[in-house]
Amino acid sequence: MTRSKTARRGRKAARQAEDTPLGQAVGTAVETLGRVGAELRSHVAELDIPSKVADADIPGKVKDARGRVADLDIPGKVAELDIPGKVADLDIPSKVYEARKELAGRIDPGPKPRRRRRVLWVGLFLTAAAGAAFAWLSRTPEDEDLPTTAVPPVAPPSENEPGGAPATTPPSEPVATNGSAPTSSRSKS
Repeated sequence: MTRSKTARRGRKAARQAEDTPLGQAVGTAVETLGRVGAELRSHVAELDIPSKVADADIPGKVKDARGRVADLDIPGKVAELDIPGKVADLDIPSKVYEARKELAGRIDPGPKPRRRRRVLWVGLFLTAAAGAAFAWLSRTPEDEDLPTTAVPPVAPPSENEPGGAPATTPPSEPVATNGSAPTSSRSKS
């Protein structure tokens, strides 16, 4: 669509809108705004602002203000303050150190009690005492320091004595261990 077609459609829509109550209200508002604008332009022209600005003598007032500032002698007054000397008198490093100590004291009020070390020492002592008691109670009679008496050596009993051991030769017949009669391979032949 070209611009001319769009403009024609817009004008046609405006003509149709003028026939409606809303269109009439918009038309009245536009006329009123035009009158108010013209009235404002006339008031601004009556004020004559450019001539008043020229009459204000702004450069002269700026010179006057510069003279007043120069009369104040600000650099001299700043030099009289002796700021570096006062800063040196403040002793900032020591105050910072004191503030840090105070803050550390508020965060961590004091050293913790040494209960943990105490418990470790008590545990070590109890372990050593238990080890000594175990070693003392587990002694055998051979370890005791009792006087020993000389016991003559005992000779093994012979076959002839009661309770003596039989000869070491194997028996000629097999011996039954379960109460039944032994069977031997020699007796059958």
